[in-house]
Amino acid sequence: MKPAEKKLAAMLLRMAADTYSNHGCNDMPREVIAKFTPEEQAELAPVYNEFMMDDDPDHEGDTELRSTMDWLWMDILAKKLEQETA
Repeated sequence: MKPAEKKLAAMLLRMAADTYSNHGCNDMPREVIAKFTPEEQAELAPVYNEFMMDDDPDHEGDTELRSTMDWLWMDILAKKLEQETA
């Protein structure tokens, strides 16, 4: 991706995160998690944990993807894209 594309993607993800965070249920659908192999899930879990520990130092990390919040993933990915374009 070109830097401008990453910047746009981050902006759109932030907009989506704001919208999704106001939904009644913010859990990422199980169908989404099921599309990732156990190895991919193990790769993603520490990313989520790192983000959560930045916000809450007492957060105990999960070793697998479970019922994580969809809007938080949007926020995490937006942050990573922003860091790549900075």
